[in-house]
Amino acid sequence: MTKEVVSIEEMCNKIKADARAVYGSEEAVRRVEVYWEAGANLIILEAPKSLEELEYYAKTLVPKGIMLSANMLDGGRTPLVTFKQLEEMDFSSCSVPVMIIYAAAKGVMDAVSRLMADGKNANLGDGLITFSEFNKLIGLHEIRDLEEKQLGR
Repeated sequence: MTKEVVSIEEMCNKIKADARAVYGSEEAVRRVEVYWEAGANLIILEAPKSLEELEYYAKTLVPKGIMLSANMLDGGRTPLVTFKQLEEMDFSSCSVPVMIIYAAAKGVMDAVSRLMADGKNANLGDGLITFSEFNKLIGLHEIRDLEEKQLGR
């Protein structure tokens, strides 16, 4: 007999705590408890629709030692609450998966729009960081030092 093993992707799809959308909050809680017992070490409940629902999950699961993480997705179903509110509900962590990308995309769109309208790149003013600020942001000095060290100079 050959042993069969499901792919990582299939297993991950099986253990997502997103039952709430189909079966409701109580079933989501039941599944979270099973996942926790099976060895999960952090739970992200998908798409709670209100602050009250976030509070319900926290009040129901955190006292059992279950560590919860909130997923604050701009434009998603979960209400965007503050980190302080999540901390007060005893959430263990919070992810903000796309806000930075959205902000960067908006900056790119604004810069390209201005470039196309003006025909030059001289009018962006405070819409840009300086060359030296960018080098500092990416740690260019440290990269150069590491290069020199690796090259034995």
